[in-house]
Amino acid sequence: MKILNCAISIAAIACAGCTSCETGTQSAQCAAAPARASAADAATGLDKRLEGTFWTPTFLKDQGNAKCPAASDDGWGPVFIAFGADGKVNGMSGVNFFGGSCKISGDGAAKFSQMISTRRMGPFIDYEDKFLSALSQTDRMSLSGGELVFFKGTDAIVKFRQIENPKKK
Repeated sequence: MKILNCAISIAAIACAGCTSCETGTQSAQCAAAPARASAADAATGLDKRLEGTFWTPTFLKDQGNAKCPAASDDGWGPVFIAFGADGKVNGMSGVNFFGGSCKISGDGAAKFSQMISTRRMGPFIDYEDKFLSALSQTDRMSLSGGELVFFKGTDAIVKFRQIENPKKK
C-alpha cells in the first residue's frame, strides 16, 4: 500500500448536518454517499492522484448556522485544502491557515495528524472549528468524478470540488 504523509491541526467538534459551504443551503445529494472507496482509488493510488491539487468544500456535515467565508470576503477566504507531492497538506480553514500530515493507504483509508495553525480570531471561527474537526475525524477518502469525499465510517463528512491554486490569485 502506498502511504502519504500529510499534517493538520484539528479542533474537536462533532459533525452531523448537510449544508453547502458555497450556498449555505441543504443539499439532497448529501444524503447518499458511497460506502467504500472506489476501485480506481485503490488501483491508481489516491495519494498520487491528489499530489499538487487544491480543493474547496461544497458540503460540511453539521455545518448548522456556521457561515463559510466566500472568496470575496476580504482576508478570510476561500476555505481550501492542498495536497503536496511531499505528503504534506495545508490550507485555509476559514480564519486561519493550517498544515500537517496524513497517511492515505491504497484502499483510501486515511488518518490526519493534529494540525498546526495560526490562531487569529474572526467571524468564521465556528465554521473553521467544524471544518478542522471533520478533518480530524476522517478515516477514509474517495475521489470520483471530480469530487473528493472524506468519510467517518460510512458517513460522508466533507465533500470538495477541485479548484485552482487560491494562493496565486
